[in-house]
Amino acid sequence: MPEGPAPASAAVFTGWLAAPSDPARLAALAEAGTIQASSLDRLPARVLGVLLDPLTPRFRFRASRPAVRAALLIAGLAARCEEAANGEEQRDLDQQPFVVRVVGDEVIAELSGSPDRRNSFGQPFYHQWASGITAGALAVDCHRLDHINSVMIAWLLQLAQSSKPAKLHVRRAKAQVVTQLKQLRLDHLMQIG
Repeated sequence: MPEGPAPASAAVFTGWLAAPSDPARLAALAEAGTIQASSLDRLPARVLGVLLDPLTPRFRFRASRPAVRAALLIAGLAARCEEAANGEEQRDLDQQPFVVRVVGDEVIAELSGSPDRRNSFGQPFYHQWASGITAGALAVDCHRLDHINSVMIAWLLQLAQSSKPAKLHVRRAKAQVVTQLKQLRLDHLMQIG
């Protein structure tokens, strides 16, 4: 009985990683239907950006490492994963306190202004995904927040650790948030502005 298309070859996948926007390489992946990404330790930010583009042909990832899989899920790309989100992951995704977008080589996590989601930052899923991405920088957009709590501060510290070697940037923060972070001397660990 037919099993469908075979996973893309390692050479096709490696070629795509080198030039993720190349239409010919994207077409080769789409033709295969599934890519075997088990050896991929981190997903390059530019690749994540291509995957987030609605015009990118559909293909799926199989057997990716937990951090890469988490990065795909957090970015809203569950349909790209060979396996559906499990119950715990789905609960975390339903309460996700930020959305992810990519601009060039930078990954941006834009925080929700919803007060009921602010305490959910304590879930490991919300910082471990960053260890599945290689980016020039990871930015946290705080423009919707008037202040931050201790759970969010702990999350920022964990996110800074998970995203290494990329530098964490806190952007568009209101004066009160900047003051809170600088009082804790976090400007030594991350760029705050």
